[in-house]
Amino acid sequence: MLVRRGKTNEKLRGLKNIVPECYKTMEMEVMLNGIINYVRSLEHQVVFLSLKLTAASTYYDFNSEADDLETMQNRYYFGRMTHVMRMK
Repeated sequence: MLVRRGKTNEKLRGLKNIVPECYKTMEMEVMLNGIINYVRSLEHQVVFLSLKLTAASTYYDFNSEADDLETMQNRYYFGRMTHVMRMK
């Protein structure tokens, strides 16, 4: 029983070190709720960034060697300039 509690406490200390706003003086329930909310926010960020990557990959051909960074930047810049010109 003590071995299990020691391992649990060790893992909780590790979580406290990597989760922002997780303090040693927090009660267990509050701390675990904070960790759960943090992990959920990370999951949402992964989904959001995946959607952005998918959207970008439909515009840019990341697999093409001819489509270098300068070409992609020019497309972005001139695309934005066209958008600005249409707004005027």
